[in-house]
Amino acid sequence: MEPTAATKFTGRLPLLFLLLRLLRGITAAQFGLVVAPGGGERDALSLSYNFSITSQAGPGQSWCEIQVQVNGNKFLSYDCQTKEFKPIGPWGMKLKDTAFWQKQEETVKLLVEELRKKLLDIKAEIFTKSVSLTMQGRLMCERGADGHARESWQLDFNEQITLLFELENRKWTVDHSGGQQVKDMLDGDRELTEPLMKITNGDCQSWLQQVWEHWDETQETTVPPTTRQDMAQTRNIWIFIMSSIIASLIVLIIICIIIIKNQHSV
Repeated sequence: MEPTAATKFTGRLPLLFLLLRLLRGITAAQFGLVVAPGGGERDALSLSYNFSITSQAGPGQSWCEIQVQVNGNKFLSYDCQTKEFKPIGPWGMKLKDTAFWQKQEETVKLLVEELRKKLLDIKAEIFTKSVSLTMQGRLMCERGADGHARESWQLDFNEQITLLFELENRKWTVDHSGGQQVKDMLDGDRELTEPLMKITNGDCQSWLQQVWEHWDETQETTVPPTTRQDMAQTRNIWIFIMSSIIASLIVLIIICIIIIKNQHSV
């Protein structure tokens, strides 16, 4: 006796329920965050170095300042007058006794010296009438929730000319024609380009990795335990709801297709 359409459909139910569970698990994984070395889940992480360098500092003033931020939160500062790194807040206090400091201190100092040399050269050749020339620089190291790393360099002169460093061709791009002379000087300067590439291709992600490895320790001091638990529970609930909805919709579509096929066969 030939099985009816209802019998065929009932026979496929166990397979459909198995498919539902698999789809819900896969969908939940898609909503997850980066899995860290310790097994925990982590959001995207960014490490930025913000430089401020002037060609002519006033009496008792430093010619450069550096602020280091993690996800936009200050945790480290450097003064070229005292030549010392100073920790700021819980993040800085947690990282001050780690290898994070030793790995970057000398590199950052040498870079600042090179940037100031270039600033003085640019002032002498291009901004001859300016009393003082200021450079704001930013190095950004990022690791997205997808685990991919990204780096970028930006330099601003007197808050008027902005240049971005293109890592692929080792050239600078300028936001308007007024900065073409500055761009030409920077493009031809290997003494500046080489350390920028070294920091971007190696040091930057190494420093970010140091922060990454101490993420859990710093979170313990910056986020109350109850807050972390509430955030995790809320997120898990939303993941479950969204994954269940998506998986259910997919299974519903499959059921509709099976019903339509069975009707045509009948």
